[in-house]
Amino acid sequence: MKRHVQKRHFWSGVLISCLLAGVLLVHSLQVLSASQLAASEEWGETAVAPAHTLTASSGITPPVTSTLYLPIIFSPPPAIALQPIQAVCATNSWTLTWDDGGPNVQAYELQESHLSTFDQPVTITLTETQYVASPPLSPDHLYYYRVRALALSGVGPWSETQSIIGSFLDTFDDPNSGWPKVSDSNYTFGYVNGEYEITTQQAGAVYRPISPNYFLNTYTVEADVHWQGTATDGLYGILFGVVQDVSQYYLFSIYPSTQQYRLLRRAADGSFVELVPRTTAANILTGNGVNHLAAAWDNGQITLSINGVAVESLTNTAITGLTGAGVGMSPNPAHPAAAVRFDNFQVLGCKTPADSSNTPATTPFHAQPPLLTFDTWIEE
Repeated sequence: MKRHVQKRHFWSGVLISCLLAGVLLVHSLQVLSASQLAASEEWGETAVAPAHTLTASSGITPPVTSTLYLPIIFSPPPAIALQPIQAVCATNSWTLTWDDGGPNVQAYELQESHLSTFDQPVTITLTETQYVASPPLSPDHLYYYRVRALALSGVGPWSETQSIIGSFLDTFDDPNSGWPKVSDSNYTFGYVNGEYEITTQQAGAVYRPISPNYFLNTYTVEADVHWQGTATDGLYGILFGVVQDVSQYYLFSIYPSTQQYRLLRRAADGSFVELVPRTTAANILTGNGVNHLAAAWDNGQITLSINGVAVESLTNTAITGLTGAGVGMSPNPAHPAAAVRFDNFQVLGCKTPADSSNTPATTPFHAQPPLLTFDTWIEE
């Protein structure tokens, strides 16, 4: 007895997202005896293919099964777009958002790093298309971000990188946080017991190490400062508006022995211009008391504060653009051997994107002639 099976096979369907790449989809057909009503079976017709019919033209014992294997090959998720970072500088927080990558995406992998090469990144897995970052203030305040999609079919490529400069804080517990370390016969800069110290043996200069923070347009500089030792009649303070070559800057200083403050601007020609003369502030702590100094800088708008109290507000546009910060002191000529210490130095502000104009203020003073760390100045 001859057996004859006629097959016309057309297939169409939807491959669901739960199938992994390379999985075989099993499609089975069973041809029964011609004496059974189910011997001829027709499958639904589509717009692009006719019906699928299997017919047994004579009796078949046992039933014959035909199996068709369809390889299912999914493409990995596409690259997704990471949007420009939206920052709230006052709270050192920012929001990252990205597109969803399509219906097959199940999760996202976000990486944060202090290096553009993403060495030793922090990796976060998320199911939402948004992430709010609020990192603690630290000396390492340049952040890079990238994101990619995750699906059962694979892992998508990384997005383009977005970056931001956040707020800076140095508690000086790490002696390698980037400040100048200089030892000269006339002065010394260095880390001492969790503080940053300037000691001098000679007057007639402003000794002014520059912070290793990145340059910003708008920021507030703050620091806790106190004399160390018996010589407490000079001046100390904080620098802001520091240009890249340190030829210009503002020096907000106080004289604790007389409870006075002053604002000077160093000009490119080396002169010092007095913007605010010596002014009395009764809340300045004398002797070795710790004074908290703050200077808010917003492209020419300046606000000065001492121990939490605003004492001066003014406008000066002699210095503009991206600038840095630092600390400074000048001993009284009557007592040139002096020491001052700084702690909790902060630069509160942020900028995005971190482009090439935002190079760090990390001119390696420790590797260059010591003259780079002070400016000649005679108290008037």
